[in-house]
Amino acid sequence: MSDLILNSFKSPWTDFQLGVNKEKWQKSVQDVMSSEIFTNMCYLVVDYQEGDAYKRGIILNTLKNVPMSVADLVKLDDQKFDLENSATWAINPYKLYKPYLKNMVIAPFLTGTIKKALKNPRILVIGVAGGVLNNWYQTLPNEPIITGIEIDPKMIEIAKKWFGLRESKTHKILVEDGVKFIQNQAQSGNKFDVFFIDASHTEPGDDLNAPTYGFRSDDIISDMRTLVINVASETYVLSAYEKLINSYKKQFGTCFFLSARKDNSMNRVLVATNNPEASDREEFIGRVKENLPTIAFEHNNFYVEFV
Repeated sequence: MSDLILNSFKSPWTDFQLGVNKEKWQKSVQDVMSSEIFTNMCYLVVDYQEGDAYKRGIILNTLKNVPMSVADLVKLDDQKFDLENSATWAINPYKLYKPYLKNMVIAPFLTGTIKKALKNPRILVIGVAGGVLNNWYQTLPNEPIITGIEIDPKMIEIAKKWFGLRESKTHKILVEDGVKFIQNQAQSGNKFDVFFIDASHTEPGDDLNAPTYGFRSDDIISDMRTLVINVASETYVLSAYEKLINSYKKQFGTCFFLSARKDNSMNRVLVATNNPEASDREEFIGRVKENLPTIAFEHNNFYVEFV
């Protein structure tokens, strides 16, 4: 199947040769799609096995040879692993593989912004990608109201086709520029309890690959109880991290980083909150255990390290 797909997308694969290990991923390819808005950008959907786990990921030709979104595939006992079979396997929305994403999803529980008793918390996600974070939050019993913003419509097509992303009355996806969306929401008076930003440059830029430039200004964020940002750097220049967190300290009473370096990645997670309950860090992990549903712990080991 992968040979057929690659032959059908010769131009995208030529682009991928610039940045992706063809020998490593060629036999894992389920689909190839070209971005509708970014020049010379292509997305590879890959199914692969690591140990006893079966995974689906998205690889960009402009980034490293590491899937940007990784979801858990539910293997059927009577089927062997190959691309034809895995194409029909369901996504397990409870399982998280990326350490930085684990830190992102638990951050609102650390700060006390989301609790079991809070019905329909309002969540904004900028940078849906494969929809792994959105899918995870849709499993919560308190039925959060989720709005996902993604700038590239092709990414939403991939998320719906390959990652089980579904819209509902409590979950909507909009194809928009995230910065402009936030500005419009501020003018209209709409507010969210939690705001996730997982948006990176399409190509390496300065010392921070994520977030994108538009989200580094403190005046764009207001009326949020908890802000959670994936911060990525290939250079680990401390001054870049410090400049970013100092910017948000102007708007939020409590700001800190969570480390995601356990996966040997370039990610940290910035957490900023105006929740008055988020003053005692020693209580943070206790709040996670108290408010996360049991099934979340059945599928994940959560590792929290304050920076």
